Amino acid sequence: MAPDPVAVEFRHSSWVSPEELPRTLSCLSERGLTFVPVDTPRLDSPSALPPVSAATSNIAYVRFHGRNASTWNARTTSAAERFKYLYSEDELAKWIEPLTELQASAETTYAMFNNCYADYAPRNAQMLLDLRDRAEESPQGPAE
Repeated sequence: MAPDPVAVEFRHSSWVSPEELPRTLSCLSERGLTFVPVDTPRLDSPSALPPVSAATSNIAYVRFHGRNASTWNARTTSAAERFKYLYSEDELAKWIEPLTELQASAETTYAMFNNCYADYAPRNAQMLLDLRDRAEESPQGPAE
């Protein structure tokens, strides 16, 4: 697909298991492909990946799917119903440090919200920007 950039979002946790993660990231990095870390419900399910962040190209891209555990593996009538989840400030604050590290490792960094119910995605995007701005203004830097 060169010269277009390619981002890869895995949908099965086996790709980012402790045993496979180094190999997965190496494979992507060698090919200049962007690894897409995801934020999903914290479930014991192969389709709910753990929050792993890493940059494998000059683009960093994190996707926020929401943490609606009750609909994550359900057949729903719409994507909006499946991803109906409004992140709390505390949940997004935990991403400030990983996003800051990704930003330092890549030329361009994206945070994409896929919690596409009502206005949840733009509200959470603004919340994340506000958290980042506060972290940058803090003398200690981003909070953990």
